[in-house]
Amino acid sequence: MIYLVGTPLGNLEDITLRAIRVLQEADVIACESKERALKLLSHLQIKKPLIYLREASRASDVKRIIELHQLGKTVAVTTDAGMPGISDPGAYLVRELSTQGIPFTVVPGPSALCMSITISGLEEPWVFLGFLPLKEGKRRRELEKFLPLNVGLVIYEGPHRVGKLLSLLNELCPQRKAALLRELTKLHEEVQVGYPHELIKDSYKGEFVVVVYPSQEGT
Repeated sequence: MIYLVGTPLGNLEDITLRAIRVLQEADVIACESKERALKLLSHLQIKKPLIYLREASRASDVKRIIELHQLGKTVAVTTDAGMPGISDPGAYLVRELSTQGIPFTVVPGPSALCMSITISGLEEPWVFLGFLPLKEGKRRRELEKFLPLNVGLVIYEGPHRVGKLLSLLNELCPQRKAALLRELTKLHEEVQVGYPHELIKDSYKGEFVVVVYPSQEGT
């Protein structure tokens, strides 16, 4: 069997008993970063062979996972944090498995998307945009496509671009409040709610989720 296993966002205690068992029983564990995977496995006192499933080499990595499955191996697929398939190459793996009729299952666990919706109080309907395109023009067009719908938006962003994202939101929808969620489940977890201009800082540290509320919400 191939298992897609949810792993902690940051706090290593946020892992299910089933996920631990699957990782213990797997013959091989596929991961994005061996350093991140080894940190979790060391905490759980689990030693397993590691292979990659990375965006840059996803086609060859998925081929390797399928080959191991065909050899009768049990493969546990993880991402650096959260659920495989959400803004990582796990979605490509699932499409290939489904196309080829190869059985797989999901071991649910932590999700930055779900936690962000809960902690921000965002109500349906909402749209998950994941990581926006790197190029400024494409980022702008993506936001301009969804902002007129007046639904909640959930966006993943890194520390080097979150300031530019907030500035763009301040230009396109200054009247809509947003939640800036930083380092979820970690020691320095922080949640700030305000208008985009109120969330702009000189510098940022950590990983971020930005929630844009529909008009009249988030007050």
